[in-house]
Amino acid sequence: MDIQSHILRFRTNKRKQDRSNPLGFIGFMIAAILSIAAAGGVIYGVNRYTVITEDLPSPEQMEILLNPPDGSLLEPTRIFDQGGQVELWRFENPAVDYRHYTSITDGEMLFFSDAPEFLIQATLAAIDLDYFQKPERFLVGIWDTGPDPIPNTLVEELLLWREKDHPNRDLRIHLLADQIVSRYGREKILEWYLNSAYFGNQIYGVSQAARFYFGKDLKSLDLAESALLAAVAKYPSLNPLDAPTAAKENQE
Repeated sequence: MDIQSHILRFRTNKRKQDRSNPLGFIGFMIAAILSIAAAGGVIYGVNRYTVITEDLPSPEQMEILLNPPDGSLLEPTRIFDQGGQVELWRFENPAVDYRHYTSITDGEMLFFSDAPEFLIQATLAAIDLDYFQKPERFLVGIWDTGPDPIPNTLVEELLLWREKDHPNRDLRIHLLADQIVSRYGREKILEWYLNSAYFGNQIYGVSQAARFYFGKDLKSLDLAESALLAAVAKYPSLNPLDAPTAAKENQE
């Protein structure tokens, strides 16, 4: 018998064995089902991602809002007459006559020429103690009842503030927060937070808060004053004017 005949006979016998072995067929069916399920999961994931990211603002909006000197949120909100010439109302506390932008980063690392280092430490202790220990991209705390990470707070209050509550809102917040952290770094995000945080009494930004509550430049604050401002940034209604006792307790 030549070699071709041996091969043909072997293949014929192999096919007979395969047909007579139900486990082989079952294995094939399981593999096929798993493959279909995996493909369906990929399709579902892509569709889900598309729905979540639909109309998501660009991370560059943060620069437009908060980068000095022309960031739109660095100036008080003004209402003008129909002609656009006469200012009718300005939303800011008149006790603060100017808004100073506080720089704490040179783009790569923190520096403290505008603000004392313990102000940064107090802020992170009050808002997000593990801020600089988190991985570059994080999706944590969606159902956490504690304080949101600082990037999430910026996104929720400045970029997605118009959005109503819906099932995808938390995921959209986290996804956009991941994007701004990846693009700008945690030092810059912290700087933006300090310059946009609300401290009660129509006071926005930590420099204005220092001047309003203590009559000081930011870099002149002591540790106790820095701790109080960090607590007020977390709970603006519990500020030294409106709730002095509660503000003192939060400071401690």
